Amino acid sequence: MMKRILILVLMSMGVVSTNVVAQSCSDLSEELDGTVVFKLQSGSDPVDVISAMILVNPQVSYELIDQIPNRDIYLVEYTPPGDWTPGSWHDFEHEFKHWDGPGGIVHWIEFAAMNEAPEGGTGSTFVDSPAFTNLLFKTQYVVTKLGLTLAHTFSQGEGTVVAVIDTGADLSHPVLSKSLLNGIDFVDNDAFPMDVGNGIDDDNDGLIDEMVGHGTYVAGLVNLVAPGAKILPVRVLDSEGRGDVWTLTKGIYFAIDQGVEVINLSLGSTEDSDIIEEALDEARQYGIAVVAAAGNCSQSHPRIFPAMKVDWVIGVAAVDNSDIAAPFTNFNHHLTISAPATTALNPKGLPIEELSIFSAIPGGGYAAWEGTSMATPLVSGVAALIRSQHPEWACNSSTIDEVVDIITDGAAPIDYLNPDLAGNLGAGRIDAQASVELGPVAPVLGDLNADGLVNLQDLLDLIADWDSTHSSADLNSDGNVGLHDILVIIANWS
Repeated sequence: MMKRILILVLMSMGVVSTNVVAQSCSDLSEELDGTVVFKLQSGSDPVDVISAMILVNPQVSYELIDQIPNRDIYLVEYTPPGDWTPGSWHDFEHEFKHWDGPGGIVHWIEFAAMNEAPEGGTGSTFVDSPAFTNLLFKTQYVVTKLGLTLAHTFSQGEGTVVAVIDTGADLSHPVLSKSLLNGIDFVDNDAFPMDVGNGIDDDNDGLIDEMVGHGTYVAGLVNLVAPGAKILPVRVLDSEGRGDVWTLTKGIYFAIDQGVEVINLSLGSTEDSDIIEEALDEARQYGIAVVAAAGNCSQSHPRIFPAMKVDWVIGVAAVDNSDIAAPFTNFNHHLTISAPATTALNPKGLPIEELSIFSAIPGGGYAAWEGTSMATPLVSGVAALIRSQHPEWACNSSTIDEVVDIITDGAAPIDYLNPDLAGNLGAGRIDAQASVELGPVAPVLGDLNADGLVNLQDLLDLIADWDSTHSSADLNSDGNVGLHDILVIIANWS
C-alpha cells in the first residue's frame, strides 16, 4: 500500500476557553500529489534509475527535481496516466521498492504527499491583547511551575542551539532578536525564514494565514526556558500550517548539518515516514535531542509520528497549571514527558493574563495560545539547559539517553492526579529546576572539559575538534569549529 504522509501543525487554540474541542486524528486525510522520494545505494545514479523506471512504465513521465545535500536521497516528480487503478499503484511501488536493476539499488521508496494542516486541533487562533507585555511574558505561571528562576542559576543554555522547525520566526522581535541565528526558508526557498502570511486563504478553509505566528511563539518559549541558547529558525510550514514530507526532511537535515543540540518539532504526522525516520536516526547519532508534540486529538490512537512512534524521540503531552491533562492532548505510553500548555482553570475569576501561556508573536507583540505545540518548546528549552551543563559529553547517541534520563528523573509525578491516564502522560510534568539540580552548574563558555577553568587543555580540546560540525567546541554556534571559537576561549581564559 502506498505510504502517504500528512505533516500537521499540532496546535490547540481557543485560549479564552478551556472547553476546547479536539479534532479526531482519524478524520485526517490527504491526496497524492505526484512526487516520490527514494534513497539509492551510495554511488548509484538517479538518472539511470529514472531511465529504468521509464522502461518499465513508459506511460509515466518523470523529472528529478531535488536532492538532500550530501545524501543519496532524491525527489522525483511524476505524471501517471489517468486510468491507473489502486492495483497499478501497488505494482508501481512494489517494482521500485525492491529495484536492483540499472542505475543502482533503491533502499526504499516513499510516495510523498502535499498536505494541509487542519485548522489547529481546535480550529482557532491565538489571542492577543495590549495587556500581554514583556513583563507578563517573563513572569507567567510556567516560570514558577517549572522553577525557572532557580534553574537559571544552574544553567541558561549557553553554548547550545535549538532548531525550531516550524513556520519561521519574527526575526526582529525583541525577545528573539539576540538569540536567532541565520536560518533558512524551505517554503520560499530563501535565507529569510520570516513568519508572515500572504493574505490568501490558500487552503480554502475560510481562514486566512491562520498559522502565522506559530513558529515565533514556539521560539519565544524556548527563549523563556533557555535564554542563553541560540535559536535556529527553519521554515518548513507555510502560513496555513501546511508542509510536506520532503520539506520537513530537508529542514531536519539542515539542522543536523548546522550542528544543533536540540530540534523542536511542534508538528507531527498520522503516518510513519521512512525518510523522516532516517533523518531523525542521523540526528540521534550526533547526540541531537529531538522533542516532538504529541498532538491535540484527545486520543491515544492513531499514534502521532514521531512523538509517539520513534522510541528515542522525546514525545510531549500537555497539562494545565494544576498538572491535569489538557482536554485536547493526545496520550499514550510511548510519550516521554508532559508540560504546561493550556489556559489555567479560573475558579476565582482572575484575569486571563495571570492564567495563560504567553509568548511572542510577529510584530513585536505577545499572545496567549495553547496546545501540545506550546508544551514542546518548554521541554526543548530544558534539554538545552541540560546540554549546556555538560559540554564534555560526546556528540553521540549516549548523550540522548543522558538527556532523557535527566528529564524523566526530574519530572514531577502526575499520574495520581490523572488516574484514568496513568502511564500515558510520560514520566510526569517537566520540572526544569529539579532536572538541572541533578547536574553541575553550567561551566563558563569555553570550559570544554567542565573542570572549572578555561585554559590550555580546553584549547587543545578545541583544536582536536577543528573544522568539526558536531562539537561543544563550536562556541559561537556557527556550525563549525574554527578561529572564532578560539577567540571565545581567549576571551574567557581563566
